[in-house]
Amino acid sequence: MLRVEHIRLRADPALVRRALGGAAGARVGEGPGERVVLGWEGGLDAHTQRIAGMDLLPELLSTCEKAGLKVGFYGSTEKILERTKMHLQNKFPQLDCPLFFSPPFRNLTETEELEIIQMINHSGIHLLFVVLGCPKQEKWMARMNGKVKGVMVGIGGALPVLIGSQKRAPKWMQEYGLEWFFRLQIGRAHV
Repeated sequence: MLRVEHIRLRADPALVRRALGGAAGARVGEGPGERVVLGWEGGLDAHTQRIAGMDLLPELLSTCEKAGLKVGFYGSTEKILERTKMHLQNKFPQLDCPLFFSPPFRNLTETEELEIIQMINHSGIHLLFVVLGCPKQEKWMARMNGKVKGVMVGIGGALPVLIGSQKRAPKWMQEYGLEWFFRLQIGRAHV
């Protein structure tokens, strides 16, 4: 997902094009800011609908469960990932999810990055949910394009909502692109 902070990335058009263009199989805009920036890069037209990560995530998990596809999670904290694992076992009991990895909250060394790529690829996953927050997850996915097997999907702050540890904004705020304001008000700003 692209967030308002991506306006900062406008200073590096090559990175934006890699993160949102050739490296992305599909581009969706969650809020009005994302839609503006995606429009700059030619990624959206008048018929493109808003798709929030918090709506997309359960649908993808259900689809993968039914299709027998393996999924993994890269990012977030160990505590959130552990709660996610328990939630998935209850809500999607047939979902094959062999990878939950919380990287250190610092820049990785080249050796660590290669080991992580190898770990992800050896897990056999088809879909990797990247939970690093913006713009870190978009930069990471752009760097991993062609190195990590499977489809990468940046889901930002969707896991706490999925597992019930954070409330979602009321529907009217979602419709007007104000989920960021709701998160700011509850002390979990993701912008």
